[in-house]
Amino acid sequence: MRLLSTAPGIGDGLFIVQKLINANEKFIVRIPSSYPQRGKSVWDLLPQVTESAYYDNFKFREVRYRNHAASHVFWKDIQDKEIFLEANTHVEAGKRIEGFLPDLPTSFRLKFKIDVNQENRALDLIYSLHSVSPLNKLIGIYCASYAGSRNWGTWGLIEWLQLVELLNEPDRTFVIIGAPYDDLTQELFPKLLEKNIPAINTVGEDLGTTIEVLKRLDMFIGFPSGLSIVNELCGAKKTFMFYSRAIKNIINTWGDPKRIESGELKECLFCSPEQAYEWIKNNWTI
Repeated sequence: MRLLSTAPGIGDGLFIVQKLINANEKFIVRIPSSYPQRGKSVWDLLPQVTESAYYDNFKFREVRYRNHAASHVFWKDIQDKEIFLEANTHVEAGKRIEGFLPDLPTSFRLKFKIDVNQENRALDLIYSLHSVSPLNKLIGIYCASYAGSRNWGTWGLIEWLQLVELLNEPDRTFVIIGAPYDDLTQELFPKLLEKNIPAINTVGEDLGTTIEVLKRLDMFIGFPSGLSIVNELCGAKKTFMFYSRAIKNIINTWGDPKRIESGELKECLFCSPEQAYEWIKNNWTI
């Protein structure tokens, strides 16, 4: 068992997991303690991880500086007891994830350790606690936070609301998804209720429960963050994921090539809500 020091975010970690899941090893994971401390929640759900913890005075820049993948092309050549790994530099340069530690196979579906209470909670959220027909199509919406929107120059509440209004049909229910700090996402839910748009609020649920919700969606539309990456790696559904221009090279670098080619996974720059709706209407049957 080796110590893996890695990036702080959920998506950052999952790029690594896509490869290490096939390494036939178990790991103790060390994570930078930077706010909002997202990464541990996903490491704790992975069967390959025996323990994970945040470390104070440990920064992502140290992981990037000491990244073993920068000095070793192949996983078999990394023999150190403590490993520093980050794949962000690789995919943000526009390189496919298969080329990162290429001697390891790449997984595009991950199995998470979910307990029965989390599964039951997800079922309650979707069906028991709301008057939702089992026949309704479930569309997940993830807007992230106002801080994330400002930092990346992406949609605010008005644009997300416009897209939902365009997508709204009698047989559709919108599932609002996010972490407790995703205040933009939280503000969308009451706006939908005001407009009598069927919606379920799952913001603030633990990650295991959220994954069980994601598995049951028919479609997901999300901000470029870890939760959108979790969504794509936990089960097949129609997925539409936006990016800002600052990270445009990451588009189509980490998802299943077959799903990208078929259009089931659509990644693009933020456009207008009308343009997003037109693409969905013309390319997907929901």
